[in-house]
Amino acid sequence: AVVSTQSTGNRTREGVGESEVRSDDVRYTVVHQGPGEGIFVPSGWWHQVLNTRHTISINHNWANMHCVPRMWDYLRAEYGAVEREIEDVRELMSEEEWEEQCQMVLRANVGWEYKEFGEFVRCNLERFRDDGGQLYGRDDVQSFLD
Repeated sequence: AVVSTQSTGNRTREGVGESEVRSDDVRYTVVHQGPGEGIFVPSGWWHQVLNTRHTISINHNWANMHCVPRMWDYLRAEYGAVEREIEDVRELMSEEEWEEQCQMVLRANVGWEYKEFGEFVRCNLERFRDDGGQLYGRDDVQSFLD
């Protein structure tokens, strides 16, 4: 497989070739990956893959603090989509039941619900210290999610 990754500069367009990347003055790396080899592409790096033979791709989209704001935006957007999709049954439920149902469908659709996501953020933030050396706490997590 050929993988080109962008670390800085302009965003590459889908399906660009090496000559186009060079003309756009983008820093990139080309990797020729052999059988049995793996590659790690860091969060936030644009990349493209060209499989030159039949290939089985096994990948995992990592969740780390770098991508948490995008994950939160995505989760909120998906929650809105859930609300719109099941709006026709809202009047049949109490507010508490409605929220519970929306969270259940959200979890089924994307694998997270708000409480689990908040716990993920809290656990990770509490491991880090701010610039003053203080550990982040529950209030920091809440302000991050607001």
